[in-house]
Amino acid sequence: SSAETTRKLSVLVGTDVTLSCLFDKLSKLVEWSTLTIEWNMVDKHAEKSIVYTFEDGRAHGNRDGSVVDKMRLLESDASLQLRNVTVGDEGLYTCRIITPVVYTEATSLEVLARPSVLLPEKAAVTEGEEKTIQCDITGFYPEKLAVTWHIQNGSHTVHAGVSHLSRVCTEMAIHNPDDTYSIRSSITLHSSAVKDGEIHIICQVEHQTYSQPYNRSVTLTVQAPSQPLYSAVTLISVTSVISLLLVTSVIGGPLLLYRYFCKAPPSVSEISQPCIIYAQVPSDLKCTIRGATQRELKVKWFRLRSSADSVVQSESVSLLVSEDLSEQACLQSDDRHHTSVLTVCLAVTEDLTKYQCVVLCRGKSFSRETTVRVKVEPSFLQISSVPQIPKAERLLVLCCRVENFYPQDVDLEWFRNDGEQVCTVTHFGPFSDHSRLYSVWSKIQLVMAREDERAVYTCRVYHSSFPPPGFRDVLYHINTQG
Repeated sequence: SSAETTRKLSVLVGTDVTLSCLFDKLSKLVEWSTLTIEWNMVDKHAEKSIVYTFEDGRAHGNRDGSVVDKMRLLESDASLQLRNVTVGDEGLYTCRIITPVVYTEATSLEVLARPSVLLPEKAAVTEGEEKTIQCDITGFYPEKLAVTWHIQNGSHTVHAGVSHLSRVCTEMAIHNPDDTYSIRSSITLHSSAVKDGEIHIICQVEHQTYSQPYNRSVTLTVQAPSQPLYSAVTLISVTSVISLLLVTSVIGGPLLLYRYFCKAPPSVSEISQPCIIYAQVPSDLKCTIRGATQRELKVKWFRLRSSADSVVQSESVSLLVSEDLSEQACLQSDDRHHTSVLTVCLAVTEDLTKYQCVVLCRGKSFSRETTVRVKVEPSFLQISSVPQIPKAERLLVLCCRVENFYPQDVDLEWFRNDGEQVCTVTHFGPFSDHSRLYSVWSKIQLVMAREDERAVYTCRVYHSSFPPPGFRDVLYHINTQG
């Protein structure tokens, strides 16, 4: 006999779980040698393994911490205990008992790992500058997770990223060695976004392990620009100079002191850019300068090209040829804090272009460089089938087409709606066209069983042009009615 339905069970990583398996009561005349028990598991990769066996009166466990209570077997209970559950324990478990009557029962075990969210409690942004706050989310499973940022000013809360004063960047999830995932999200705010002295920045995480969104907040305040610090030796030297100047010259002293203290160079930030720069979409490159007046500054922007792109080439040396873009840039100033902005609108052929910002101040130059990656989202995502109307007990071919994207690095995965990953997949491509855009096709084949009616297959496409969480799902609903 067998149980009619598959029991479903969800547990957290690190806990213990018991998978139930009850069968008809044993006759007192039955010997241990006539009883056979087998627990097997099919994991998320559709690989089958034996977890526990009991045969000829001897027990053998293939997984550390897997136990069937021998005394409870006398009460017709062959439940399997799993201790310290890990993500790798997730799968479909089936117990098979021969008494000699054959009895089977199945349990679908879902393993969850609650994320750990790390965010500083306090942070400060220097007046006139930007501050980046990082939210680290680690050790979660399954991979699906959403991160959003909110700005709370008093009783008023708004979604971050809608204003030019803040921008959000969330990286793709990283697969950890223990099969959990980690992700990093950051928000960058300008000091002018802080009202009434301080605001609260909220990192909100949504995951299957939370009954409601989980919030962590950081208090952001504005601080005055730091003054240059001088060592004790420097202070002693300055004191000596002042004493000498007072003795020798009252008129020349102030002039010399002014020249000495004005040697502190301005602060020049690295070039910032959006998380994703799309082809043919205007994007801003920014360089922030602090500690100088606007009259003291001159900011120049250059596009750096390889000498291979120019008419004059050298066989032995690869040189960079600069193109002056300074007239296309603008300078936004607030007292002694300035942001130079260069707006670029790039084609795919300009991917990996280097840009240079050169700040000239008080006879010195300060140079910053950045490399820009250009992205193009796929313009076509679709699953087609052969035949168009599936038929039971016949071959069904599903083809996922992803077309016109850049760069070429792409990853495709197939899933059923029961969470089972399809492992036998054939990929074609990526291949490019004359416009340097890429396309890829992915195909799976299956023989339609009657129980597959109304099943849903998902083609998940991972590409760097997609905003967080970094993938898109394409669905195919099997319908034999057309």
